[in-house]
Amino acid sequence: MNIKFKIIKKERAINKLASAYIKNLQPANAINIMNFKSPNFHLPEFMKRERKYIVAKALQKLDVLTLLKDDTSHQSDEIKSEIF
Repeated sequence: MNIKFKIIKKERAINKLASAYIKNLQPANAINIMNFKSPNFHLPEFMKRERKYIVAKALQKLDVLTLLKDDTSHQSDEIKSEIF
């Protein structure tokens, strides 16, 4: 197995783990795991796009959780249910 293939495999695992964190309502962990990317390795375009979308989803959920954390109103519940 060559080095590039191993790095791509690792980067895919990072993307999958980040997606799992988002599904488990842990968006901060999803963002943090993205910092474990391989140094001096240029991701293929499709992986860059995938990362961008994963981070966007994580930030969206993080913002909602932060803003509405202590809000137990009906409207807050509706907004949370739309996103989650």
